[in-house]
Amino acid sequence: MSSYARRTPVRTVLNFCTAIRQIITGEAGSVAADKGNRGQKRAPLLHRHRLHAWLYLGSAITTEVTGTVILDFSEGFQLPAQTTAAMALYAFSFFLLTRALRAVPLGVAYATWSGLGTVAVAFAGAIIHGEAVTLGRITAITAVIGGIVILNLATTRQHSARRKDV
Repeated sequence: MSSYARRTPVRTVLNFCTAIRQIITGEAGSVAADKGNRGQKRAPLLHRHRLHAWLYLGSAITTEVTGTVILDFSEGFQLPAQTTAAMALYAFSFFLLTRALRAVPLGVAYATWSGLGTVAVAFAGAIIHGEAVTLGRITAITAVIGGIVILNLATTRQHSARRKDV
């Protein structure tokens, strides 16, 4: 009997869960695999590409905002070129967001993506369509940006404290 046939579904699920936990906690790939670097520690998997993740997140925000602006010009899905472009940009934005989630915590990534996207669309509405810039809108935009900053700072401090405990 092959080793695959001997595996029980429960064992397969447990192995899968263990692998996911190792990826999330950075245990997977923490030691160099090639013979020349045997025993040398590398940065945990989730922290190696942090800058790239933030670039992916910024690109996801940009493509989502661009898609929203183009969607506004689709006249309620009546113009196929604008509708198709907007949908393609939304799909690409989600792809970029998933790439960012490799190193940025889900709550921070989504709050940043949706919050900064909302702020950028508000600015685009004011610039492109001449929407009114009122004290209430400025206050709301400031609150959104402040919330994103506080969430990022709180997550960074919590993450730093967790790394010191390990």
